[in-house]
Amino acid sequence: MSRTSAPVHRVTPETASASEPGSVPACAPALRSRLALRLRQLAVLLLAALLAGGFDAGLAWDTDRMSVAAQRLGPRATAGVRALQPLLVAASEMEEGARLAAINQFFNRRIVFAEDEAVWGVADYWASPLELLDKGRGDCEDFAIAKYISLRELGFSQSDMRILVLNDLNLRIPHAILIVYLNGRAFVLDNQIAQVVPTDVIRHYQPIFSINEEAWWLHQR
Repeated sequence: MSRTSAPVHRVTPETASASEPGSVPACAPALRSRLALRLRQLAVLLLAALLAGGFDAGLAWDTDRMSVAAQRLGPRATAGVRALQPLLVAASEMEEGARLAAINQFFNRRIVFAEDEAVWGVADYWASPLELLDKGRGDCEDFAIAKYISLRELGFSQSDMRILVLNDLNLRIPHAILIVYLNGRAFVLDNQIAQVVPTDVIRHYQPIFSINEEAWWLHQR
């Protein structure tokens, strides 16, 4: 997946909640409306994580703050934070490729995939990483967001990462993954794939749009 295209829309605190942040692919009206809503929600979530966490000054996985927040949610969240924080410390000493693998493996092994309806009782819910650890279950967007924020904690730049919403042509369903650009290549962190793999080995994913804290990109077919 190339990142040379210009962004469709620049994400800011003001525009993240705008009524229609750019256009979405020509498709059925219901899907188009859902994609627009999901895009706005993701922009708001990522901006909230950035602005509340302050990745430079008070990192999103700050030990004390996250421990207190996890305790409010319950024992599962507390156990999840206690497992993740040592991993983040250890991963900070790894080379970048190993960091990707460690974070991908942690969430893929610890979290069980489940639709939002089963976890939250609503059709669509964007869980924070702490909520994801507390429930122990989440959908593909939740995996991607948790991996994104964890890698931001480990020093990866927002410009090197995008959450990609796509069509899985094999399963014929929408899906979301994390794309990380490293050493001139794009890599996939996916709850459906155990290993981190380069994008060019995956043929059944059709990109729709991608987003990070700064902007979103529409991918033409």
